[in-house]
Amino acid sequence: MAEDITRPFVFRVEIAPEQVDAIAPRLREALAASGNDGEITRRATAVAEREEKLRHDQEELDRRARLLSEREAELTSSGEPTASERIRFAERRQYIELSEHEVESREHDLLHREAEFEADVLLREDRME
Repeated sequence: MAEDITRPFVFRVEIAPEQVDAIAPRLREALAASGNDGEITRRATAVAEREEKLRHDQEELDRRARLLSEREAELTSSGEPTASERIRFAERRQYIELSEHEVESREHDLLHREAEFEADVLLREDRME
């Protein structure tokens, strides 16, 4: 019990944001009387600044989203491929060219083997005669 007397009583109250303006004058008077006015005011100012920054950031995000949507609509309406599509097309073209080169190389190897085989057959026929 002796401890309870020496410790101050702490009373916590939750206030909804929409109620702050209604009770602000009385709250400031009570806080000023208890000597806590300065810190609460600084915190409230910091919160208000953060809310303003968040609102500004949200407006910026909305603006960018709108610009992106407009640009996307512009790109889809034009007949030109986008940069990423041109890159994909170039990669596909390069892959196809490499594949064609590989096919030509294999074809050349097969023709060479076929010529060697025919030469061997002719050589054996000559030996058998």
